[in-house]
Amino acid sequence: FVVDQISHIFGVINCNGFTVSDQRGLQAVGVGLFPNLCLVNHDCWPNCTVILNNGNHEAVSSMFHTQMRIELRAMGKISPGEELTVSYVDFLSLSADRRLQLRQQYFFECNCEHCTKGLKDELMTAVKVEEDGAKPSDDLIKEVMQFSVKALEKIEKARTEGNYHEVVKLCRQCLEKQEPVFGETHIYLLRILSVLSEVLSYLQLFQEAAGYARRMVDGYLKLYY
Repeated sequence: FVVDQISHIFGVINCNGFTVSDQRGLQAVGVGLFPNLCLVNHDCWPNCTVILNNGNHEAVSSMFHTQMRIELRAMGKISPGEELTVSYVDFLSLSADRRLQLRQQYFFECNCEHCTKGLKDELMTAVKVEEDGAKPSDDLIKEVMQFSVKALEKIEKARTEGNYHEVVKLCRQCLEKQEPVFGETHIYLLRILSVLSEVLSYLQLFQEAAGYARRMVDGYLKLYY
């Protein structure tokens, strides 16, 4: 009986928990359960996102301090009566990857239009096309894809360990491989740009971070719209 109760608790946390990051937003430090947010359903193209607001205690006067809180933020206009939705997984992922993660962690099969038709998948795997129409070979694309997957694993490990200079080094190495091959909306390229701009900001290399952030935003805007 006790084992069943413990299994149930872990199941609730696994299906309903939201990742909580540190004050810098660079590292996951735990999982939080928020009853109101647990009521929000999944959508592969959601109209809201969940943000952990770490609050602000830097003001001289405590009356201007704000507390840590979880926030549900709209990502665009929401019509009256429209259901509020979030994505339980990274919705800027390939359809097959999203469906697999939803099946493994949340135990349902997503049959939405974005998943069944693979909407945006072509943009998320875009490659560079030269003026004469030439594209990278399939073998080269596969090689850089595999390199990117391994690089992202190393980057996550270095990030978890707080080794941010190593993160920057790995990101730059990955970009050298990606930039001649991947298009500006390729999801692996955008993920590297996202991590690099974030970590460079933390290291107070703001000008360099802003350049990578602009490229990332330009790519994401094309995916969003």
